Amino acid sequence: MALIAKGLYKPSKSNTHIGYLRKKLSLSFVLFVTLLSVSVHSFAQSTPESLFSDAPSFLKVDEAFGFDYEQKGDKLIVKWKIADGYYLYKKQFKTATKGAVVGKPSYPAHEQIEDEFFGTSDVFFNDMEVSYPIIQANQDGSLKLRFQGCAKAGLCYPPTTKVIFLEAIESGFLLPEKAFVASLTKSDDSEIVFTVSVADNYFITKDSIKIDAMVHELGEPQFSQSTSTNVNGETKSVFFEQATITYPVLSIDKESESAPFIELSYEGCANENLCYQTSTFNINVDEHNDAFNQSASSATLADNSTPVSSQFLLADQLLSDQSIFISLGILALLGLGLAFTPCVYPMYPILSSIVIGKGKKEIKTSHAFALSFVYVQGMAITYSVLGLVVASAGLQFQAALQHPVLLSVFIVLFVALALAMFGLYEIQMPSKWQNKLNSLSDGQKQGNYVGVFIMGVVSGLVASPCTTAPLTAVLIVVAQSDSLVFGFFSLYALSIGMGIPLILFGVTGGKLLPKAGAWMNVIKVTFGFMMLTVAILFVERFIIADWTALLWAALGLALFAYWYTVNQNTQTSFAKGVRTLVSLSGLVLAVIFTIQTLQKIDVIPTLIGTASAPSVHTNTSQIQSHPEFIVVRNLADFNEKLANANNQGKSVMIDLFADWCVACKEFEKYTFPNPEVINALSQAVWMQIDLTDNTPDNLEFQEEFGIVGLPTIMFFNTTGEELTRARVTGFMKANEFASHAKNTLPKN
Repeated sequence: MALIAKGLYKPSKSNTHIGYLRKKLSLSFVLFVTLLSVSVHSFAQSTPESLFSDAPSFLKVDEAFGFDYEQKGDKLIVKWKIADGYYLYKKQFKTATKGAVVGKPSYPAHEQIEDEFFGTSDVFFNDMEVSYPIIQANQDGSLKLRFQGCAKAGLCYPPTTKVIFLEAIESGFLLPEKAFVASLTKSDDSEIVFTVSVADNYFITKDSIKIDAMVHELGEPQFSQSTSTNVNGETKSVFFEQATITYPVLSIDKESESAPFIELSYEGCANENLCYQTSTFNINVDEHNDAFNQSASSATLADNSTPVSSQFLLADQLLSDQSIFISLGILALLGLGLAFTPCVYPMYPILSSIVIGKGKKEIKTSHAFALSFVYVQGMAITYSVLGLVVASAGLQFQAALQHPVLLSVFIVLFVALALAMFGLYEIQMPSKWQNKLNSLSDGQKQGNYVGVFIMGVVSGLVASPCTTAPLTAVLIVVAQSDSLVFGFFSLYALSIGMGIPLILFGVTGGKLLPKAGAWMNVIKVTFGFMMLTVAILFVERFIIADWTALLWAALGLALFAYWYTVNQNTQTSFAKGVRTLVSLSGLVLAVIFTIQTLQKIDVIPTLIGTASAPSVHTNTSQIQSHPEFIVVRNLADFNEKLANANNQGKSVMIDLFADWCVACKEFEKYTFPNPEVINALSQAVWMQIDLTDNTPDNLEFQEEFGIVGLPTIMFFNTTGEELTRARVTGFMKANEFASHAKNTLPKN
């Protein structure tokens, strides 16, 4: 080193070359380590498949389409940050509002792409903003926004839905139903004339007027005088004050099975920068070409262009401005009708056993009324509370009440009660308790009424799982009403109506029947058979099969055989002859029903080979099967499949079912295979989702659509919007459902 410092050492050429090699090797080593570290990092983030695959990787939907929004006064600005190589479809933007009305959105400039399957499509690349004018919004009113996008590399995402909550705003603009009122002014075999009245300073655009007719073939329309004005930077023909549209009738298909609906749609504006979303006006022209009007409405708020299900008609009536006492009276009458359905049927033998069960002495009418009234109060209060729970919790509670385990408990309970009625054993309290209650019974102490009230509570639990149009209407009212007190008393009034026949039955039962005697044992055994009918009803709630009819056949044979046998030991009289005729007629009908049931399940042809066997098989084979359902797994899966159906120009019917729902299985067995139903829905895509279990996916689906109970059938038009007021809740017979579906989703 000292030599080098003094400059006395000179490196040779060989030493210089060695130093150069050392420097090069050092640099190569550094590059190698760097590349190795990068490779290890890349390998750590790669899957085994990605190392050997040329397939591109795709972003998650929220990464591909970054979503944000802000409300600036009466404007809602929605923003998307679109990743490179991704785009959004313009036609897939859909909105639905609750507690708010928004106008037609303003879109930025779009680009066009050629799609192999859908042709030319308008799309948005890069970042974009869409502005929605807010015409009116309540505090926390909501707007559901659906959009869909794809990656240029070949992946399309299912539709995505975002919920935006709005602040209260009053823009000062009229609601669409106030600004534009459509009516039918003329309808005959030659022409159909519509008039749209327009509020001052508002107008409708000429090019937005469209018509859709089911059985009429219409020619080119003739318009009243229009004027030109600027609309969003474009000159358009518009109508101020009033527009008259005349359509010549070219032909009418009088043999068509579709109802003669005609739908007029149009778009109106408040000024050159604010336009409303499409409004529709729908009328039904009868055989004599007379028409009735329905109110024009904004398609984003309510769909009045489709038939309305019975539960929604009832709900509308109950939510109208009529007196609360009138509403409660209507509910009581509806409950009176429900009293004669299988929902309330189990209560009759229970109440009778309470009031006249022992028959040791004649009971006073006042005491019978008090017992019956207390029993009905227990049933009514329970029914009302459970109804509020069902309206609040949705299907989770209904599913619990319909669960096979709980239904099996009910079945065992009623079979046990029936066996006790048959005299196999006695169900009684310990003798000490019984003596104490017997000593108190003459004084009508509170304990007796508590027991009757508890029996009413149990009966309310038994009846509660039923889903009918009146009950569904009340649940809709409860869900839409801000007052749980009104909801409770609505259900209470319905329950009291159900209880009126029970009170009459309890009061008159002990009074009209003859004195105690041998007939009491017949009544007791008959009540046992009634208990068995309840057990069979519970069996059919979760088992739908041909063999369950054998239970009814066996019950009928046993009941009428018992009546015929005990009747033989009575004195000869006219009444005995009547009883014999009834018993023998019942036996004959029970035998015929048994034979038909055995033939239906192929037992008789197998055993004795009757000549009628071929005809039975022939009839069975001729039963038409319905189209296969497309299985929906969850909400995102449904949105994707709905969009696919809409892209093909098809509407959608979706069946919401569960294994514990007996009416769902009745739909499957009796309604869907009907040829009229199949024909009515021939242009629709059939979908089905299983809501048996309360999984997070199922709960999300129920919450999204506000499902009250099962079965529920929902209809979606070709633009992906649910026809909410056409929704069916509860079982509907084939011919009625076919007519409803035909008018809801008419064929193109």
